[in-house]
Amino acid sequence: MPGASGERIAAAAGEQPPGQTAALLRVSGLLTAKRITLHAALLAVCLWSVYAINLATPGLRDRAGHIKGADFLHFYTAGRLLQEGR
Repeated sequence: MPGASGERIAAAAGEQPPGQTAALLRVSGLLTAKRITLHAALLAVCLWSVYAINLATPGLRDRAGHIKGADFLHFYTAGRLLQEGR
């Protein structure tokens, strides 16, 4: 009978069925602190490289035609208005 009470008791006690335990042990061997740090650093380098390439165009617009730094545009405009006393 699937879902026997023995399985429920083992799951409630935090134990894993034998097949899942072996899979977790294989995966946990791959997740070392050194490997996670290396992957995080590699991801950061890739993201910053793509960002730098995107902004490395002359003028006020990026490669997609959007204004560079548009997320700060509201703060810049509000600051200029305050500076001019408007």
